[in-house]
Amino acid sequence: MPETTAVPVTLLLADWRGGDHAAFDRLGPSVYATLRRMAAARLRAEQFPGTLQPTALVNEIYLRMAGSNQPEWESRGHFYGVAGRLMRQILIQRARARDAGKRGDGRIPASLEDVKEIPAEARAEAAEIAQALAGLAGEHPRKAVIVELAYFGGMTTEEIAGELQLSASTIEREKRFALAWLRRYLSAR
Repeated sequence: MPETTAVPVTLLLADWRGGDHAAFDRLGPSVYATLRRMAAARLRAEQFPGTLQPTALVNEIYLRMAGSNQPEWESRGHFYGVAGRLMRQILIQRARARDAGKRGDGRIPASLEDVKEIPAEARAEAAEIAQALAGLAGEHPRKAVIVELAYFGGMTTEEIAGELQLSASTIEREKRFALAWLRRYLSAR
């Protein structure tokens, strides 16, 4: 999807990171439609029960991003990858809160790291995957962004192609390469 402002998203991200809070306000119209599509895809994929709508999920992402320390934004793709991870975290927290309410204990975990019931094997696997993604990003940054957008952001190949201004065949080729790289990395451990 083309940007809706004359200022490229990457420049707005850099300005926002540099302390220009007005850049965050200008960023919204440029990225809202894509974030909403990502949220709708994520809610469909997760088959999230309840009344959470894509707009509410995007609003929660905006709130979390506005109140956090901003990473060094590398690109629009990096921004959308972070947004995709936030969506996943929000849905996990909501699901756990809902399940906690069903059990009657009323506890709501603040983050995935705070939950002690996760088996050690699952924590180790998640850490390995995070390390593998970091390694991929170090060697092939664009391929890592594609993986993040596809798997954390829930975006289709065509949506990723539009956001990164690449062809769908390039996205598919780089995604296949990235997944093979990740499999090789993880199997060597």
